[in-house]
Amino acid sequence: SFYSYICIGLILLIKEFVVNIWLDDQFLLTDITIILAISELFFRSLHYPLHTVQMAMGLFSQYRILYLVAAVANIILDFLLVKDFGIAGLIVATILCRWIIFFTDIYVVYKYGFKKSVTSYVKEIIKWLCFVVVAVLICKPLISLIKSTTIIAFIVKVVLISIVYLVLYIAVFFRKDEFKYFY
Repeated sequence: SFYSYICIGLILLIKEFVVNIWLDDQFLLTDITIILAISELFFRSLHYPLHTVQMAMGLFSQYRILYLVAAVANIILDFLLVKDFGIAGLIVATILCRWIIFFTDIYVVYKYGFKKSVTSYVKEIIKWLCFVVVAVLICKPLISLIKSTTIIAFIVKVVLISIVYLVLYIAVFFRKDEFKYFY
């Protein structure tokens, strides 16, 4: 998906963009904070279509107090984690509370909407997560060969990541019905 492409690019290039092109290293977040923020984006991208299906199917009764519980838990976790972990703690609190809703959405949509097991969806999540990890592991050494820190070098890295992503995407997903539908 487009989100996985964005996440891969951010994982590999956000620090270089902030330090060499946009600002300087005083504005750089820690590696863990960056990874957590990108992870939140990745899981949000997986959740959004599922949430849309849940809304379209009118599956609301299962959520009577869930959003309130998640919001209160988020506020409590924010206060508990921010002191020791800073921004990373806030992001962890957000991820944990979003997961409450995300996994509830998976369960509700698949059990009450599709009347199927959640296993197939969990397998898709794991497949996309592995896809992103493999793409990062392939791209990281390739872009590290480019030592220059100019804008042109940055653009070359973006193009290189794009090519690797496209090749991997086709190699992994070309047999899937979704791929055939769009292409």
